[in-house]
Amino acid sequence: MYLLDSNIIIDFLNGDKKIGNWMNKEKSIHGLFSFAISKVGRIEVLSDKRLTEKQAMELEKFLDLYCMYCTPFPRQLILSLELYCI
Repeated sequence: MYLLDSNIIIDFLNGDKKIGNWMNKEKSIHGLFSFAISKVGRIEVLSDKRLTEKQAMELEKFLDLYCMYCTPFPRQLILSLELYCI
């Protein structure tokens, strides 16, 4: 299993073909659950202030596929945490 860094997820979502090809190759060999993302990584990915509410909801569904071992954070909690990171 690979624990994906938030930068890998962000680059993948921004269309990095190299990462996409690697992830597709690993997924075809080991299945979808060969990847995971940590709680901190999830927060980092969702903390992009440019995300619309709709994009954030879609992104949360995507991240849920890779968060087998973490509890999803409500969007409100992430927004609250952002206030402390300014």
